[in-house]
Amino acid sequence: MYHTLVNVEERKTGENQESWNAKDEAGLIDFSKYEALHFCIDTLPAQKKDLLLHTDSFSGDLTKDTIKTDRESISLSLAVDKSEQEWFCKDGVEVMAFLDNRLIKLTHAKTLPYSLELNLKEYSVGAHLLTLNAWSADQASVAYKNLIVLLEAKKEILPTKIDKSKPLSGKIAYCKREKGFWQVFIANLDGSKPRQLTKSAVDKRYPSFSPDGQKLAYVTNEGELWIIQIDGSNNHKISLLIHCSQPKWLSSGKEIGFVSYQDLYHGDSEIWQVNLETHKLRKLTNRAWLQYDPCYSSDENTLIFTDGPELYAQEIRKLYLKNGDITQLTDNALSAYDMQPAYSYDGTIIAYSSNESGNYNIWTMDNFARDKRNLSQDSSFDIMPQVTKDKKQIYFLSDRSGILQTWRMDINGGNLKQVTKFKTDIQDLAVYTQL
Repeated sequence: MYHTLVNVEERKTGENQESWNAKDEAGLIDFSKYEALHFCIDTLPAQKKDLLLHTDSFSGDLTKDTIKTDRESISLSLAVDKSEQEWFCKDGVEVMAFLDNRLIKLTHAKTLPYSLELNLKEYSVGAHLLTLNAWSADQASVAYKNLIVLLEAKKEILPTKIDKSKPLSGKIAYCKREKGFWQVFIANLDGSKPRQLTKSAVDKRYPSFSPDGQKLAYVTNEGELWIIQIDGSNNHKISLLIHCSQPKWLSSGKEIGFVSYQDLYHGDSEIWQVNLETHKLRKLTNRAWLQYDPCYSSDENTLIFTDGPELYAQEIRKLYLKNGDITQLTDNALSAYDMQPAYSYDGTIIAYSSNESGNYNIWTMDNFARDKRNLSQDSSFDIMPQVTKDKKQIYFLSDRSGILQTWRMDINGGNLKQVTKFKTDIQDLAVYTQL
């Protein structure tokens, strides 16, 4: 019996290296327990056909290879050209569907057209890669098609509708060295009325506003997670069994995501989540090397983060929190680093820092890594972007004044203005805005 185990896709001309752990992506097929295996490894069959689709269960333009649906399942009608149907389906075809390179459906069709129903209930809102294959072993031919399935929410889940006609208000938080130690400060959006919140003789880093803007989470250089009211009261530690860095609140205010390194701030790192009431931990990533810079979408469906799978490249990936699927958003050459991604409140824009152009600049792209734009485009060092809730401005850290300070600019890169003007560097940046 012949059986295909991986999704069929084009390979570039020349030498290609493939590795396999004897399992399919979903773990449904496992040949590692067998002492001997016989494999037939080959390129795509000489005859490749376009797989034709028809469905009324979603909206969208198939010519653009994107389909949209808010349903928990979709029904696809798979077919090939009528002139080829008889010989292609002579002995039936093996039909396979892969979602995000994971096998979700495998069946045998006696003929085409064939109605294929796919269950999407366990997949999160957002974009997923769907690969469909119809394999005719007897004719050494395959029909295939790649699509983007865009799962949409059934209802509006953002808590309030943003009224952009109202003036923007809020706070910024950052760390500045005082009497030899990094301390947490808070100030108005224009940098006025800075106020020191922490004073103990230990370094503090990475302040993060709670969803209501009334509290800040931060970490110490000992890897401890603390929470403080913005008036400086009720400063208390959250007891964890592992080291903590880069805390980020979820929009519910009930949990905080964070980064934990293998050895305090060294070695491999993973992203975790802690429930603030039970202190129960949940590990979100399980990958080699570095995963850091977490940022949650306001609907708590996805998490974007910086992924460093190797020493000389770092990319931005998206984690679907419901099922653990991870999608790569950026893909640069070696020695190119994309980092510190930040969602806009509605999730349509991602701001990030990248040295793709030679210097670290502030870039933006949409939620599917399209429409990339370099906003700062100069020789300065620009990092840690934050998008205001009205989606009109980006706050970030820059050394363009000679030392690292807070700056802001319009969402299109114009109207650049310095916000903080201290005589020494500041580190880290958190921005809370409300309308």
